[in-house]
Amino acid sequence: MLSKNCLQCNSVFTKPTNESKKNWNERHKFCSRDCINEFQKGKPLKNVDNTGKPSWNKGLHPEYLQGKNHHNWKEKLKKTCPKCKKIFFLNPSGERIIHCSLSCAKIGKDPWNKGVKTGLVPSNVFKKGHKPWNWKGDDVGYASLHSWVRRHKGKPNDCKKCGKDKSRYEWANISREYKRDLDDWVSLCTSCHQYADYHKLDLSATTTPA
Repeated sequence: MLSKNCLQCNSVFTKPTNESKKNWNERHKFCSRDCINEFQKGKPLKNVDNTGKPSWNKGLHPEYLQGKNHHNWKEKLKKTCPKCKKIFFLNPSGERIIHCSLSCAKIGKDPWNKGVKTGLVPSNVFKKGHKPWNWKGDDVGYASLHSWVRRHKGKPNDCKKCGKDKSRYEWANISREYKRDLDDWVSLCTSCHQYADYHKLDLSATTTPA
């Protein structure tokens, strides 16, 4: 049975049966976890004399791995931007770069897609008065028609029937034919809107109360 002395407490301990001989010879130096913890606290070892031995990092400075002393150091390229005349530095991999920034590179150049039919959505699609390819006219649905009214008339802020101060107002259709006619809509509060739709009231004479 193999045995050795613990580096911390100097007690004799034996080799575990399931441990390899290489690990036993090279790594296994303590008899227990407590001895390892004591050793890591920096307490002096009982059977090891380190007197006169300097630490491995004595005399070394963090700068020994910085700048030109680093093993991966590569000299940066110094260039001058032809647009703004600014001096900038690049890694050797950026040898083909000419300008200091993307904004300087775009000066005096037209967009790559100017005058080219790219199939992208044109900028005038969302302008007022433009009809997109899926325009349905009067065959539009209930929710889409209300969205169209809010987009053109804005958000309702009063009730033309009761004139009371309420928390919510809605656009109500006067003729109940739901056509694309902005004059066919009136602003009502939620309660008046529901009452008028349920009783089919005539909203054509609805005016703002004095």
